[in-house]
Amino acid sequence: MNHKFRVSCLVLLAIAVRAAGAGAQGVLLTQPLDSGILVRAQLVGGGRVQGRLLSRLGPSDRGIEMCRYPGSPCTSTAPPGREIVLPLSNVTRLEIAVGSRTWRGALVGGLSALLGAVVGDAVLAGGAARRGYPGVLVGCLASGAVLGAILGSTEIVWGPAP
Repeated sequence: MNHKFRVSCLVLLAIAVRAAGAGAQGVLLTQPLDSGILVRAQLVGGGRVQGRLLSRLGPSDRGIEMCRYPGSPCTSTAPPGREIVLPLSNVTRLEIAVGSRTWRGALVGGLSALLGAVVGDAVLAGGAARRGYPGVLVGCLASGAVLGAILGSTEIVWGPAP
């Protein structure tokens, strides 16, 4: 095969793959989502809305019924505006909550507190080894890890809707 023919074939293949990917972007979800799932919708105008599904959402549905999150649960006594219905035509991307950053927060918090204890000791006490020093380091590591885990648990990890 000559070089020009191979290049032409590769260009046509790249165009076909891109066109197939662009067509698939119009599908927000392929499997139904149960009520209560935390979702985040990217809107046509560029904004984002997140909330808990109030009803099952299927691929053929025309709208998303959700209760805004974070906030109080949607009940009959909830303030107006908590429940929203978004037409799927206004949504460009739909994501679901797949976890949190608890473990990353624990790791970062624990190591930061441990490093702070070691540096603080070196600066303030000249690095002199003292009795009970390992216990102080373990305490700093544990308390930093707990604080980091608490802070990390508030950050939601998002993934594509199935």
